Amino acid sequence: FKRKSVKPGKIVTQIPPPYNVRAYVRALLNTPYAKRAHLLLATTSNRSGLNRFLLGSFAETLLLTCHKPLLFFASAGKVPTSIKTIIFPTDFSDESFRAFKICVKRAAALKAKVLLFYAVNQKTFDSKLTKRYLEEKALTDKWVLWAEKSGVRITPVIEAAPENPATALIHFAVKKKVHLIVMASVSSPVEVILAGSTTRQVVRQAPVPVWIIPPGN
Repeated sequence: FKRKSVKPGKIVTQIPPPYNVRAYVRALLNTPYAKRAHLLLATTSNRSGLNRFLLGSFAETLLLTCHKPLLFFASAGKVPTSIKTIIFPTDFSDESFRAFKICVKRAAALKAKVLLFYAVNQKTFDSKLTKRYLEEKALTDKWVLWAEKSGVRITPVIEAAPENPATALIHFAVKKKVHLIVMASVSSPVEVILAGSTTRQVVRQAPVPVWIIPPGN
């Protein structure tokens, strides 16, 4: 995330057709390069058909299997030359706060501002009173105070979303022209089934890079 010279890469492992996504990810993570890496980069696709199946399955398998930070790039998206605006979606859980602190530290190094995003299901929270309460909570919450003490400009955003949280996040990110989405990862396959669909959908469909911070990182 800092402007530095980068050495040319090289192919470290190759799985010939027919493609076995699990075997590919397993081979990748078992290489000494991956074991020593502080961050793994991968591409994903928001297109349909076989390409989406292969790249989408690869991204999801990597998301489930890897215990290192992941940075996903949309194959058809633009890579920002600088990062000035970061959006961090949250559910206000302890794990999300831990990832948020990592996000804020990186934002401070980049001198970037952070949008703290919380999507409210319009069907569940449809009253103005509830929305106002959540806005006041976000403004006075320890999240904002912690970020401000770190010297990072942060803006809480409460969205009453008629659609699912992932779609609301992506629409808002496009509207605000953010350069990076940072999210806490799920910690197990069960969590992916129960609560991880938001992360999976964002990784698949986001037009900007998505940085996934795993538990305990």
